[in-house]
Amino acid sequence: MNVLLLKEPRESDSGPDPYIKELARHGLSATLIPVLSFKFVSLTALSDRVSINSLTHVKCITLRINRRILQVINKSSFVTVYLQVFQPEKHGGLIFTSPRAVEAVKMCIENSALREEWNMVKEKWNAKSVYVVGKATASLVESLGLNPQGEHTGTADVLSRLIVEREDPKILPLLFPCGTLKREVLPTTLRENGLPLEAVTVYQTVDHPDLEINITHYFSKQGIPASIAFFSPSGVKFCLELLKRLVGPQLDQIKFAAIGPTTADALEAEGLRVSCLAEKPTSQHLAKSVVQALNTGPSDW
Repeated sequence: MNVLLLKEPRESDSGPDPYIKELARHGLSATLIPVLSFKFVSLTALSDRVSINSLTHVKCITLRINRRILQVINKSSFVTVYLQVFQPEKHGGLIFTSPRAVEAVKMCIENSALREEWNMVKEKWNAKSVYVVGKATASLVESLGLNPQGEHTGTADVLSRLIVEREDPKILPLLFPCGTLKREVLPTTLRENGLPLEAVTVYQTVDHPDLEINITHYFSKQGIPASIAFFSPSGVKFCLELLKRLVGPQLDQIKFAAIGPTTADALEAEGLRVSCLAEKPTSQHLAKSVVQALNTGPSDW
């Protein structure tokens, strides 16, 4: 049986995607179609967030970053990155809830003029708490030389409760690089518990430029899959209308899978039944839920 995975490729290029590999282990043929594209928000200057030692280089740094990113715009339709990570002394800690937010920070750090500066700054961040959601985000945070906490939480909702338990309301604002489509659960929970937060938008989420072509081609060659797995509310938003047009009245035959409760809520809000909900956002848990759903008969739906 075929399974369609509407998700981004794994962060590492080594080996097959773990979801494809895990589903294959259960005898299922999975195809991955990237759903999202990310536009990083402009870095006009490092502003007052740049540490004092590098203020004399701001003009040079900004110019070099903008030149580099302009090349990226031509190749990848990304815009420039705007970050506020070079003054840890003004913040109580860091929060990352997506790999894209970490990538935005990495783009800033990898500029040669900032690399040496980051080696000093990261130790100051490590003296504070660096919170993350999920293994993929934690792995990227580690690649920056930071020590992540909370990767086991799985969702921003659970992470927010962990932060509330650990942090004192008297701390400096927690820096939260995020996307334009971030959910308000974490900011709301922290605010309601008196914890200061500084959210900085570093990327925009848009649909992948080849999404419609890729999905249409998949259905023309593979037909209707037994299950379709969604990995974000944005994926539901960008794919569902196209899927309805392609599948028509046979939509009810598909077992819809969700990587987590937030994505499941997005599907149910569109009137779809979620047959497979991963207990945790891992390939093993998603494969388990898909296999269980596909092994049930119509009377169990």
